[in-house]
Amino acid sequence: AVAEANGRKLRTVLDESLARDGGLAGAGSAHARMKSRAEATVREFGIDSAVAPIPEWAVRLVDKSTPLPPGAEHSRPKLNAIGELRLEDAAVRLALADLGYTGRPTDEKLLKTVAQADDALAVLAGWDGLAAGAEHEAMLRNAAAVLSAAPREVVAQPSLVVLVRHGEKQPTPADDPSLSEAGAARARALDAALANAVPSAIVVSARKRTMETAAVVQQRVGVTPTVIALDAQHVKHVAAAVMKATGVVVVVGHSNTIPAIVNALAGTALPDLCDEHYATMFLVTPATGATRAQVVKTMYGTPDAAAASCTGMMK
Repeated sequence: AVAEANGRKLRTVLDESLARDGGLAGAGSAHARMKSRAEATVREFGIDSAVAPIPEWAVRLVDKSTPLPPGAEHSRPKLNAIGELRLEDAAVRLALADLGYTGRPTDEKLLKTVAQADDALAVLAGWDGLAAGAEHEAMLRNAAAVLSAAPREVVAQPSLVVLVRHGEKQPTPADDPSLSEAGAARARALDAALANAVPSAIVVSARKRTMETAAVVQQRVGVTPTVIALDAQHVKHVAAAVMKATGVVVVVGHSNTIPAIVNALAGTALPDLCDEHYATMFLVTPATGATRAQVVKTMYGTPDAAAASCTGMMK
C-alpha cells in the first residue's frame, strides 16, 4: 500500500517533469521523434573528420630549429618553402588540439544524447507504478530528467568555422582591388593550412579580394562560395549563412568584419584587425546545448610585420 501511494505521488512528479511531451504517456513518442531526427542528421551531415589526427612530426615541425633532412642542400629553397607550408598546417592542427577538437563532435554528441535517452526511456517503460525505495525513485526521477532535457529539435550546424581576412591587396583601384603577389601567396597558404580539411561551405563578401583569397581552397574542394553583400547587415547575414551550414566552414572577410563575425558566432568582444595585419586566423566551434562556443586565434602564412599601432581600418 505504501509503495502504491508513493508511486502515485511519484507519477505526478514525473508527469510534471515531462509535461512538454504530455507526461509519461507521451515521453515514448517524443523520444522516437527526437531519435529519428538525430539519426537522420548524422546520416545527412556527418563528416569523417575536419582534420586528420595530429601526426608525430607536427610538434617537431613547429620548432623551426628542426634541421632539414640529410641531402636536402641541393634543393634547400624548395624544401624551405614546403617546410613553411607544413609548419602552417601543423600550427593549425595543434591549435585545434588545444581546443579539444577531435572530429565528428556533433555526431558524437547527438549519438550520446540518443543513447542516454534510450536508457532513460527503458527505465521508465519498465516501471510498474510502485515506488519501492529511495534508490529506485531517484533512478526514475533521473530518467525523466534526461528525457525532458533531450533536444526535441535537432539543428545541424557547423562543427568548425575558420575565419580569415583577405590576403594582401594591390594599391589600386581603391574601391575593389585584387590581391597582390603577397596576397596570392597567402591564398595558397590558406589552402595549405586547411589541407586536411574539406570545407562544406565558403562564405565571402562581394569584394574581389575575398573571393580571390578563397579561390585556391574553392578549386581544391569544388564548393561554390556564398557571396554576402557588404552592407549594414553583412555581419548578421554571414553569421546566419555560417550557422545554416555543416562540417567545416571557411569565411573570408575584412579587417572590420571578421572579428565582428567571430563576435556574432561566439559572443566574444574582439576589436577590428589592424589594416597591416593579414595573418590572423580564428577557429570557432559554435555552442551546442550546454557547451559554450570556443575560439582559438592563430596565424598562418607569412607573419605580419610588427606594428606600433594600427594606422587605420581599410577593410
